Amino acid sequence: MKHILPILITIALFAALVLCNFYYIPAYIPEAVSLLFALVLLLLNIRLIAKGRTKAPKIIMTTVSVLAVCCGFAATYLSPYWNSIVYLQSPAQKVAYSEILTSEQALQDIATARKYLTKVHPAALGGLPQNAAEMFDEIEQTVRAQESVTVSELQRALSAAVSCFQDGHTNVYSNFPEYRYLKCIYAHNEAGDRMAAVNGIPLRELYEQNKAYFSYDEEAEDYGYIAFRNIFTRPDGLAFLNIPIENGVVYTYEHPDGTTEDVVAYDEDFLVYAEYAAYNQIPDSTEETSFVSYEIDTAHDLAVLTLNKCICNEEYRNVLHEMFTAVKEQGITRVAVDLRENGGGSSAVGTEFIRYLPVDRYWGWAAAHRMGCLNLKIKAMQVANKKHSDLTFDGEVYVLTSGITYSSAMDFAMYIKDNKLGQTVGEAPLNDPRGYGMVTQFRMPHSGLNLQISTAKWSRIDESNPTRFIEPDIPCDAEEALEMLRR
Repeated sequence: MKHILPILITIALFAALVLCNFYYIPAYIPEAVSLLFALVLLLLNIRLIAKGRTKAPKIIMTTVSVLAVCCGFAATYLSPYWNSIVYLQSPAQKVAYSEILTSEQALQDIATARKYLTKVHPAALGGLPQNAAEMFDEIEQTVRAQESVTVSELQRALSAAVSCFQDGHTNVYSNFPEYRYLKCIYAHNEAGDRMAAVNGIPLRELYEQNKAYFSYDEEAEDYGYIAFRNIFTRPDGLAFLNIPIENGVVYTYEHPDGTTEDVVAYDEDFLVYAEYAAYNQIPDSTEETSFVSYEIDTAHDLAVLTLNKCICNEEYRNVLHEMFTAVKEQGITRVAVDLRENGGGSSAVGTEFIRYLPVDRYWGWAAAHRMGCLNLKIKAMQVANKKHSDLTFDGEVYVLTSGITYSSAMDFAMYIKDNKLGQTVGEAPLNDPRGYGMVTQFRMPHSGLNLQISTAKWSRIDESNPTRFIEPDIPCDAEEALEMLRR
C-alpha cells in the first residue's frame, strides 16, 4: 500500500490541477506540466514494480497510470480549453487601454496569441496561414524596434494579425476597467439623428481605412462594420482607430430633415455609464428586459416568438411551452420566430423549438473539430426529435432574419430552412453557415486583452444548396419582415 498511495495521490493532484486550470486559475500553466506528471508516475510505477510483492496491484496501477497519462496529455495538448478563460470562475484581469507595456511584455503577449491560434484554430492545423504568419512576423519586428507600446496599440496590432483568418468568431477584444461613452449620443439617437462622419470623414470611408483591424467572415464585411460602429464613440475606440482626442473630435450628425450638425467632443465629454445615465436622465431600472417573449396576434392568425439571444435555459423552455399552449388553445395556424436582433449563443435553442414540430427526425450539420494535432471530423446525421406530443404544431413556421442575425441564430434559421420545416423571411443572416465557430478564449498575460478563437469548421445542413448564406425564402427589408407576415 505504501507504494500504491503515492501513485494515487499524484493522479488526484493532477486531476485537481486540470479542474483548477479550467475553472479557477487565471495564470498560465505550461502544457509541459503533463510531461512532468507522466515522469513522476513512471518513476513511482518503476518503484512499485521493483519493490511490490504481489502482481495484481502492479498490473492495476500500471494500467491506471497509463490511462491517467493519456487523459493528462489530452487535457493539456489536445483540449482547446487548457489555459482558457471560458469556464474561469475567478475575476477578470482588467488593464486600461492607455497602460504602457514594455516591448518585452508586448512580445510575450504576441507570442501567447500566436501559440494559441496555432494550437486551436482549424485553419492553423499544420501552422498559421501564410498571411497571418507574415503579419505576426511584421508586428513582432515593429514591437522589437520600440521601447514600449500601449495596450490599445497592441490590441490594434493583434487584431490585424487575427483578422487574416477571415473568421468573425476569432477576434481580440478588450477587458478595460471602465468604458466611457459620448454623453450626447443618447439625445441624438432619441431624436432620430444619424452619425454621418468623424472629423469630416464619412463613417464608411473611416471604416475602409481601418477594416483590416476587424474580424469578419469572408464576404460578410458588415460584421466588421458593426464592430466598428460599436467603438468609435468611446475614448478606447478612438485610441484603437488612432484618432487623437486631445484637441477634440468632431462628430457630424445628420438630422431627419437632412440638415447636419457638428458636435466637438473632448475627453471630459465621455462619461462612465452611471454618469452617462444621470446626464441623460435614463431611468434606473433594476428590471432587465427578457431575451425571449411571445405575443399572440389573433387578428392575423399569428404567434410571434421574439428571441434576442440564443440561451437555452429554463426561461426559454417555459416561454416556448406557454406559447405553444396558447397556440393550441386559440387555434393559431402560423408561428414566427423573430431573430432579427439575435447575435447568437447556444444552437440548442433551435433543437428545443423543433421539439414542437411534427417531424420524427431532422438533419444536423457536419463539422471538423480541431483538437490539438488532430482534426476530428463529424459526419452529418439525422437527429431523433423528442417531440412534445401534446403540443405538436403542424401549421406554418417562419423565421425572421436580418443582417444582424449571427452565429447560433443563423443556425436556427438553417435548421428550419434546410430541413424544410418552414420559411425564412427578411434579409440573409450575417455569417456563412460553412464557416467557423464553437469558440474558446484566452487572456493575454500582460495586456489583459482577450483572444477568442474558433475551434470548429462547420458545414451547411443542405450541402446541395449553392448559396453562400441563408438566403431568405421571402426576401424583404428586415424592418418590414413582421409586417409582411401580417399583411
